[in-house]
Amino acid sequence: MTVGLVYDLGSLSPTRQVELARSNGAEPVFIGAATDHVDEMAPYLQHLAEYVEAGPTVEETVERLVNRRLDAVLTFSEHQLRFTAELARALGLSGYSPETLDAVTLKDAQRRRMAAGGIPQPAFCLVSTSDTRPPELKSLAFPVIVKPVRGAGSRNTARAGTRDELTQLIDRFLPDEGALIVEEFLEGRSEVEPWGDYCAIDVLVHRGQVHPLFVSAKFSLSTPFRERGAYGPATPDVLPEYHDVLRLAEATVHALAIDEAVVDMEIKLTPTGPRLIELNGRLGAWVDDLARTAGVCAPGDLAFKVALGLPITPPVYPTTVESLAYQYIVVAPQDRSRVLRVDAPTRLRQLACVDRVTVLKQTGDDVGWELGAGSFLAEVQGRAPSRQVLRNLVHEFELLDWIALD
Repeated sequence: MTVGLVYDLGSLSPTRQVELARSNGAEPVFIGAATDHVDEMAPYLQHLAEYVEAGPTVEETVERLVNRRLDAVLTFSEHQLRFTAELARALGLSGYSPETLDAVTLKDAQRRRMAAGGIPQPAFCLVSTSDTRPPELKSLAFPVIVKPVRGAGSRNTARAGTRDELTQLIDRFLPDEGALIVEEFLEGRSEVEPWGDYCAIDVLVHRGQVHPLFVSAKFSLSTPFRERGAYGPATPDVLPEYHDVLRLAEATVHALAIDEAVVDMEIKLTPTGPRLIELNGRLGAWVDDLARTAGVCAPGDLAFKVALGLPITPPVYPTTVESLAYQYIVVAPQDRSRVLRVDAPTRLRQLACVDRVTVLKQTGDDVGWELGAGSFLAEVQGRAPSRQVLRNLVHEFELLDWIALD
């Protein structure tokens, strides 16, 4: 078997993708998207496996693959979900239907599909031109969230508390994004730092049945809306709303007519119960590492099995937890925009319960908050015996004594 891996910045490293392809009996072929990230990574991708540069269209990419018989194509990049599904369709392979594809890549289409499926949604409207504003905009209750219709990594996402702030954000983001969704803000339950008021659930959808793979409790967001990582497994003793979260995930999958996939959902934990933030039609960030570190399952492996049509035994999700795997993101403060100096984070690497520290920036890099995930400074991974220990670790992570920012 041969599997085409449409590569771009995403939730699974290229090394892990090659490892999983071959462990499932498939030879990988990277299909490199036309992005700056892929241009930088291309020599490494070519070292790992066969490499084909994607054409400017699906049709031209099919022509470049004419001498290769692919048995499946998949991607772990939010940016390439649409291209991958259209490529699979052109090659006669399985993938998202056109209707489901819109629902997993366009936030406004997703909101409409979920509302039609009976899932409560915040009021929202689409803003797609700088010349006019839709009349629905005036009926939204503040505060509201402004974000791209197509987007990932919290890029160009912010909260507006007044109409003037909303106008400023739309004028700022719309030229880059082309279309924005503005929706009423979901107020989360009260939490103390560093815990977040939302969670994520990654599920295997197999033959229409929904199986939980990993539920990630979240750290609080860095302003305005930048993730700081996750920890888990969030079992019922860690997350009291676990069963309600699972029911909401099942209802969402069925509303979007997903029948064979591994998908990720972010869910707000409100005082009146869990509410869906969004569904992503691919494996979530950090989830494969977290689930394997915690000894729960290997979500990346299951994503390959789904794509290749291999036999699948859904894993059994744990009901209690003895320790917590975590992935913490050190984020640049909102009032900083550039890296002045980077030192080795020796102190962080010597902390108990820390397995790995990965520095993501170098001197001169931009770290403005508008970049979303582009403002991440470092990733810290490990395991902690309790939430109290993890809370103390987060305090150490945030000291920023190894980097200078302007």
